[in-house]
Amino acid sequence: MNEWSRVKAPIAPLQDRELLPSNGPDLPVTPAITNPVNCHPHIMRSMLPNMPSSAKLLTGCPLHLGLVMHPFRDLSDLHTINSEVIVRCRSCRTYINPFIQFLEPGRRWRCPVCFLANSVPDDFYHDPGTQTYGEPSRRPGIRSATIEFIPPSEYMLLPPHPANYLFCFDVSRNAIATGYLRLVCGRLTALLNRISGDSRRQIAFITYDSAVNFYKLCGDTVRFMICPDLDEPLLPDYEGLVDRINNSAEAIQDFLHQLPQALASTNDVGNCLGSVSQIRLRLIGETGGRISSFTTSIPTVGAGTPRPRENPNERSLGDAKFLGPATDFCKTFSLDCSAQQVAVDCSC
Repeated sequence: MNEWSRVKAPIAPLQDRELLPSNGPDLPVTPAITNPVNCHPHIMRSMLPNMPSSAKLLTGCPLHLGLVMHPFRDLSDLHTINSEVIVRCRSCRTYINPFIQFLEPGRRWRCPVCFLANSVPDDFYHDPGTQTYGEPSRRPGIRSATIEFIPPSEYMLLPPHPANYLFCFDVSRNAIATGYLRLVCGRLTALLNRISGDSRRQIAFITYDSAVNFYKLCGDTVRFMICPDLDEPLLPDYEGLVDRINNSAEAIQDFLHQLPQALASTNDVGNCLGSVSQIRLRLIGETGGRISSFTTSIPTVGAGTPRPRENPNERSLGDAKFLGPATDFCKTFSLDCSAQQVAVDCSC
């Protein structure tokens, strides 16, 4: 029994004002974290701070469990490997990584996902960074969780294509009034020469409101073409819609500078982003590329337009049906993009 818990006797409550010492016991020491994180949350983090202990608990919890990953966030310490050997697990195809376990003094390694023991290729003992032979544990793929491979041609699914960039701009009245279109065009003009890719990099533009507008790059000029039919959109002649940045750099900069001014008096409030999604995939689907869409509202006409589904009389009947997707438009579009090597960025 310590001094703080010892009470003097006898006690006279009317005379004694200090029954216990004024200085209480020391606060307990906060236990140290025994399992520190090995990854910065900006690179990878869980959508839930704590993992459910059972599948039943996860099912009953109205929250989704997933991972948010951004592996190339830190480009200052990114290792780029140009090697003919890309080591992966024979069973689950997991890349060799810092969490594997070497067996038989470096001759084999155990996959941390499926626990299969794989052989270490002889070429893996060569470190492409230092150009030396030695322990495979010194390789960048073992010491860093984020690396970039430059694979050989036989490793690629498709032959190398130029980097294709398709920019889709919302040019409705709302986009003009908010000043978004002028801001986006100004930033793209400033960063045009810094777009990733070699000398073959290509670019294309589509604008949309209640119709779809194409722009054909013809050397020093840009031609305007409109497609008002959203049910069966017709893609114009492919030639000129996608052109190399180096061939039309000045024309592209003039186009981006004049576009907000040319549409300043528009009164069209429609948005056909869903129909544009179908057209843009047809435009660069054969070669793959990156689609960057900028919009100020949800689609109001054409494919993918959401419909009002909430019925106030059904709010007390249990689960609300309108909380789920009404159609599989977005799911189908994302699967088509993945199959054709197309990445999509959407800024609202």
